[in-house]
Amino acid sequence: IARLSSRAIDSVPTWSPDGETIYYVETREQEARAPVIETHRDGRFILRYPAIMSMDAAGSDRREVASGLVSLGGRNRAYFSWLRQPDVSPEGDTIALVSDAPEPLRQDVVLSLLPAEGGDVRNLGVPAESPFGHADPDWSPRGDRIAYTHFDREGALGTSRIALYDVRENASGGLTDPGFARPAWSPDGRFLAVEEIDGTGRDIVIIRVSDGRVVSRLTRDGSGVAPSWSPDGRQIAYLKVAGQNIDLHVLTLSDDGRLAVAGDDAITTDSVLDAASRPAWFMPPELISPSRSPAASPSE
Repeated sequence: IARLSSRAIDSVPTWSPDGETIYYVETREQEARAPVIETHRDGRFILRYPAIMSMDAAGSDRREVASGLVSLGGRNRAYFSWLRQPDVSPEGDTIALVSDAPEPLRQDVVLSLLPAEGGDVRNLGVPAESPFGHADPDWSPRGDRIAYTHFDREGALGTSRIALYDVRENASGGLTDPGFARPAWSPDGRFLAVEEIDGTGRDIVIIRVSDGRVVSRLTRDGSGVAPSWSPDGRQIAYLKVAGQNIDLHVLTLSDDGRLAVAGDDAITTDSVLDAASRPAWFMPPELISPSRSPAASPSE
């Protein structure tokens, strides 16, 4: 394990498709005058705002891609937009994220796009249940769809389901019933590894993209979150939550086409990893053998 950042302000890393660049969120601080929503008057705050950053695979050449700080005009008057959960497209030119840019005082945090080389955040206008919004965008392998978590209202509380956004058609639709979150595409685009949520915790399951049906349950102890499918389709990384400990685990899938668990290996032990930072994979193309393609559809 190599440490790429020694600061406690960097989170949510994601690889570029060529493995040369890592994009991540840097949290910054600035004192500013900002509006108080309840009184519509300014107050003095320490703003903790995000910036999308990039660095090379060795952890150097850090560069700002986009800052969430928003000037409101006047002396030291500012606010900020959320820039959360970046995910780079297969072409490497566009970052999907959730954001309330460009008008953070009027918008919810919803599915958006950002040029990977920098520029303005574009709100895609995807329907959302205010004020819950969206989370967890993940590009499909072909770059034609984005899977994400859509939050709904259930009484005074919220619940979540998986939805798909069609990039070419600029249209979205629900894939699952409530009770699922954090989708991660299989390399062949036929399945999503997701969190299944119930009253006892969260577990990693696999759903079929064609109908949203659960086809395999990978964990059963209520402590699995943040799945991430390997580029060769043979493994799924996830975070295991046990009290105050959050550790990185890797599930190895069986070779028989059933998408069953052949092994569950702990990569870290007694760690306190960031549960909001999904594991991110990169695998050089020469290590992705055609014979090691993602598992076939399960028969069930």
